[in-house]
Amino acid sequence: MALPTRPVIIGSKFKFMRDGTAFTIPSAGTSGAAAVAGFADTGWISIGKVKDCSVNRQTTDIEIEAPVEIDGEYHMDRLDVIPISNKLDLSFTTQEFSPLALEVIFGTGSLTSASTGWTAGADAEKRGWVFMDFGDHTDVKLSRVPFYGLLKVDGEASFGGGKEFTVKFAFRTLKNALAVAITGP
Repeated sequence: MALPTRPVIIGSKFKFMRDGTAFTIPSAGTSGAAAVAGFADTGWISIGKVKDCSVNRQTTDIEIEAPVEIDGEYHMDRLDVIPISNKLDLSFTTQEFSPLALEVIFGTGSLTSASTGWTAGADAEKRGWVFMDFGDHTDVKLSRVPFYGLLKVDGEASFGGGKEFTVKFAFRTLKNALAVAITGP
């Protein structure tokens, strides 16, 4: 299916898989920079209900300029643009408390729903894969893309005082040839 050109409201879902997680789909392997599990693998962790999401792409370029003569006068003109840096960051807010949210907020080791204790600051880095699945307001899937990088809290997590629990995640992508998107259903 081709990507549509029309007004839409887009929603997104996220799954996370830590480096070092064993997977069986598409075949047996261990998650890391050199291997990503299939979307249907059971090793993926739901990030929870996503309230909002943003994608920030930043590029840095070097402009090549040289004097060009026009009507006997010299002017500096841009002759080329050379991109030297390309960064893509994802930011999303969830409204659900989960073991993964607790891990990222407090920098704990790996937690599951069966965990009975944890130590804050034991594992500040959450490196792995995020699958971003997004579709429109009529439940038509637009695209699914895996990203490899670093998951962390972006700012503060908010809870207490009668307020809903929210946590804003930041995912800093790292260039990876396995991060290939599919489009359509």
